[in-house]
Amino acid sequence: MTIGEELDILHVSDGNNLGLTKNKDRVKILAEYLSERGITEYEIESASDIYSTPTNDQVEEFVRKNIDSGYPVLLSAGNDSGNGHAAICYKYVKDVYYCNMGWTSSKSYSYYNMKRKYSIFTDAMVLKLNMSHKHSNNYEVNHNGHIDKYCYCNSNIMTYTSVVTKFDSLPCVKGAFVISSWVTDIDEKAFYKNQAVRAIGYEENAQLSEIKDNAFYGCKNLMIVHLPKSIQSIGTSAFCACANLQSVFFEEGSRLATIGMNAFMSDSKLKYIRIPDSVTNIESSVFMGATELKSVTFSNNVAEIGTAAFSGGDGVDLGHITVYTEAVSKKNNWDKEWNGTINYAEVMKDNPDINKFYEKRPVFWNCILSSDKSYVVSFYKMSNTIENSGAANGVSAPERYGYTFGGWYSNAMFIGTPYSATNIATAPNGKYYAKWI
Repeated sequence: MTIGEELDILHVSDGNNLGLTKNKDRVKILAEYLSERGITEYEIESASDIYSTPTNDQVEEFVRKNIDSGYPVLLSAGNDSGNGHAAICYKYVKDVYYCNMGWTSSKSYSYYNMKRKYSIFTDAMVLKLNMSHKHSNNYEVNHNGHIDKYCYCNSNIMTYTSVVTKFDSLPCVKGAFVISSWVTDIDEKAFYKNQAVRAIGYEENAQLSEIKDNAFYGCKNLMIVHLPKSIQSIGTSAFCACANLQSVFFEEGSRLATIGMNAFMSDSKLKYIRIPDSVTNIESSVFMGATELKSVTFSNNVAEIGTAAFSGGDGVDLGHITVYTEAVSKKNNWDKEWNGTINYAEVMKDNPDINKFYEKRPVFWNCILSSDKSYVVSFYKMSNTIENSGAANGVSAPERYGYTFGGWYSNAMFIGTPYSATNIATAPNGKYYAKWI
């Protein structure tokens, strides 16, 4: 399944004349479809069930009651001309009702605000499901989004959009999006500029293999991402411009192979990411603009790296990233500026020196990493194993999540005076051990 793909059974073409009867049939079909995936009980409630032939005021009362309880409502409404649509209504302010439009038309990516005094509310409905399956990582099941054209919010409520593939206006109570176990792909722009998502997690036995281009672009309130071991590729700009993203984690045994161009670009608060041992391709500008990211660690399996992949700079701030890697030297398929960061001060000169367009970030070669490749255990210092120690903003210490770096020691017992990140380049050649506190 792909988040964002369409199910023809849900197309709604004439909301005014529905009476929601055929909508009920379609929702039942959807509920049966989901029951195959662990959701086995549902309850449909509509205004017409309560009031038989509801008036405008009665439909409005039903809508407001459910929205106040946190339940999006499928609302059927029209006007005096006999035109109407069915749409997801998720919020109201006075007499204005905010809807995610749900009809088949050229406007299928639009949103719509209905004013009560200009609209005829014909019926409304919610679908309540028993979500029997559990979620990992202690996330509460408070989703903002849809899978195969449905969206569900809270732990036991579900409603759907018919054609709309964007849904940044839908409510998200606590902001945690949990990737269901049957999802294999998250489509392009599926959560584009979604301001409700604050955390991403996954169900046990997740099958997600691909996050496509721009999937979470501009999710400015997203703070933490946990991705399952099934993930194999992260697309171009997938998490670009997530201004508050701080940490990215991968499940142990990750099969991630490719991190796409600009994947974490302009994530200015990103402080921690563990690049799995499985990664072989890191494309251009992945961390450009990640000005708070201090160090990155990766294994010897990385065969291809694009231009300025580990820049960390935004053109003014030249970045703080220091790279720690098992590799002993630059590989053939690494771009010559793989660890470069653009120096706009030089680029903007009247007579710039093209050889100074990129400032190189520091690199520690020949590191011994932990078994999961998440942190540095030790490294062999020789004349060529520390490069660019005089880079702008200096050398940053290696990082290990949940620990503080305690210095470089010449023995595994951590006896004596350690070298710091800033003066290790002056130490005698030999093996040095990272102490973690």
